[in-house]
This record gives sequence, C-alpha cells and structure tokens, in this order.
Amino acid sequence: MSELTIRYRHLPHWELKGSVYAVTFRTKAYRFTYPDLDIIRSLLLSGHQIEYLLYVACIMPDHVHAIVQPIEIPRGNWKSISQIMKRWKGASAIRINKLHHRSGRIWQTDSYDHIIRNQQDFDETWNYIVMNPVKAGIVSQIEEYPFTIIPERESLR
Repeated sequence: MSELTIRYRHLPHWELKGSVYAVTFRTKAYRFTYPDLDIIRSLLLSGHQIEYLLYVACIMPDHVHAIVQPIEIPRGNWKSISQIMKRWKGASAIRINKLHHRSGRIWQTDSYDHIIRNQQDFDETWNYIVMNPVKAGIVSQIEEYPFTIIPERESLR
C-alpha cells in the first residue's frame, strides 16, 4: 500500500500515489477572456497521457474543475497532484499575463482537492463538473460549452 501524505496551506491536501483527484482552483479577482480559456484548455490537455490522465475538466470564467490521475513515470515514480497544479497554474498565469501585457497573480494560492473514493464519488463529481456551465446559466445544454474537456471527445474533433 502506498503512503498517504498530508500537507497544509489553508486547506489540507492528501496525496496517495495512483489516486484519482477532483480539483478546483480559482482566480484571484480575475475573469477569463476566450483567449485565456484556450490557453488553459491547451495546458490541461498537454500533459494528458504523459504525466496524468485527465478524465474531465471544465474551465469557467473564474475557476477550473477537473478530475485527474497522475500516472507512473518512470516505474515507481509519480508526479504529485501539487506538481501538476503548480504547472497548470504557473504556466497559465505566465501565458495569460504575456497575452494581456500585464503581470501579477491570476490564481488564488490554495486550491481544493480530494481523493475520489469510489465509482459513485467519481460519477457525482463528473456530473457536477459537466453541469457547471449549465447551472451557472452560461449555456442551456452541456454540449454548447466549448471549455468542458472530455479527452475522448477531444480526439474526435
């Protein structure tokens, strides 16, 4: 059995090698433009099947939800969820700031994550993520929102 590690910022962050995580990270008083959303979409997909499996993600105007599972690279080593989050948030902030000729923080320092416990937890989290733009009143049907990422669907585009 792998060792569970717990670290804290403001929220507790539990990590267990091989686990699937639900993550949410929010902006710090910033609303994304469409080009910003494209930058984030590209970053989330860039590590899929290389450093992690991205099951689903939804990039909202001021936050991101995702279900992600770090993969073993190389044998016995894993990217931590904190390394993945740091990459997503850091790289996107640099690119978005460059696009808008500005500097400063885009993301809140802390983020929410939890280990998906079972299939029911996975299914409920998946449904919450894909329904987020509908519940927010951005679109009326999930298929209308271009910034919900389901990698299997992406390969069909």
